[in-house]
Amino acid sequence: MILILGVILAIRKVIDWRIPTIYLGSIFVLTAAIALFRGVGSYGNLPGFIWYPLVHVLTGGVVFGAVFMLTDPVTSPTSAQGKTIFALGAAIITVLIRIKANLPEGCLYSILMMNMLTPMIERALDGKQLTLRKKAAFMFGGVAIVGLGSVLLAASAVQAKEPDPKVFVATSDAETQKFDARIDASVDNGDGTTTFTVAAQGYHSLEDASQYNIFEIIVNTENKTIVSVKPTTIVDTEYVGDKILDEGFLAQFNGLDLSADVSVERNDAVTGATYSARSTVRAVQEVRSALGY
Repeated sequence: MILILGVILAIRKVIDWRIPTIYLGSIFVLTAAIALFRGVGSYGNLPGFIWYPLVHVLTGGVVFGAVFMLTDPVTSPTSAQGKTIFALGAAIITVLIRIKANLPEGCLYSILMMNMLTPMIERALDGKQLTLRKKAAFMFGGVAIVGLGSVLLAASAVQAKEPDPKVFVATSDAETQKFDARIDASVDNGDGTTTFTVAAQGYHSLEDASQYNIFEIIVNTENKTIVSVKPTTIVDTEYVGDKILDEGFLAQFNGLDLSADVSVERNDAVTGATYSARSTVRAVQEVRSALGY
């Protein structure tokens, strides 16, 4: 929407199209160079030099600043050449702040810094038009080279944050074995699978040992693998314990071999629901025990 408004304002000559175009384009090019320089990996089908620049361009106040703030005629240079240098400088500062400083944005600070440099840009580009164009071209090229070098140098010093280690919950864990569990019913479905109704203690059992979460676990009795795990009754804390209903978490059980130790990742969906996740795994362990494992 902001970009559409920017196009309309540029067509009506309310703003100079050069400033937002060069500002956004420079941010894209600089961050694409960082992605190539640091070997940023692909995200889905998008290569790193595409999705990484898009993140910088489309997040925060970059687009808003490019259209509505950088184009302020009072604080930006009056000449077309000055506007291009002004926008390029703002883009370089924005990227430097984003990748090196302890600040999440960078757009506002870059605009304020370039506003302070506007009088200097105006004086540097004061003169005859023919000479001015050559001078502006040299200035733009110099700023671009220095800016690219500075950004790549800053990017080389940035260390990628290691992803948090995955946390797994297994049937063999001592903390999982602390919970009591029982099989309330088992039904032969007649298609090579059996449905087990399993009760397993969870977080609420710490306060009331008689409280159990109820699970429906379908097992392929021919190859002893899990078909599905489904919580049917959750007595643990509301909005916390019911996180185990997450399809991504439950899908991890599908196809697991019950003859071996069952282990699933406590993914982001069940963060904060550790006891309920253990309750789920404890229910699976009870089925393993019923099958002789």
